[in-house]
Amino acid sequence: MHLLTCPACQESIPVTTSQAGERMTCPACQSPVDVPTLGQLRKLPAAEESATESPKLRETAGGGSIAFGVLGLIATAALLVAGFCGIRWALIDVPIDTESHIAEFEKAYQETTAAQLIREYEQMEEFGVDIAMPYKYKTLANTKSDWGWSSAIAGAVAVTAIILATIFGIAGRKRN
Repeated sequence: MHLLTCPACQESIPVTTSQAGERMTCPACQSPVDVPTLGQLRKLPAAEESATESPKLRETAGGGSIAFGVLGLIATAALLVAGFCGIRWALIDVPIDTESHIAEFEKAYQETTAAQLIREYEQMEEFGVDIAMPYKYKTLANTKSDWGWSSAIAGAVAVTAIILATIFGIAGRKRN
């Protein structure tokens, strides 16, 4: 803003650069005043903003837009992670589950002879029934579950960031 002097009453009138070349009325004496062109307006002294307006403008302009930008970046990153994890989850195929695995063993035990069952029982007593490594299908099922949970958590973070960015974006707007 620049200070323009009224030719009739010598009162200083604050003028913005967007008013250059226009005609306005003096707030003190109500006489018409021609605002000079932009080149001449910049030669006039600059008007100092009041102390009550500038902190308010700075307060609303800085924090909201920074928070909006940061939350937007977080949402974008979280959506990328959720998409990657979701694709990994969808590509893992678990061939069987625990119920079908048990059914296969029951069927196999019904077809075995008594001598084979006795040998199997002796091996169970000698080595124990503990399994050193989980079955392959169980490892695949656990991996698929982990990718699914990672995708869900990243999606929840993305939705939360989008909601917060929207709130900060609306709250950070200048109100007239």
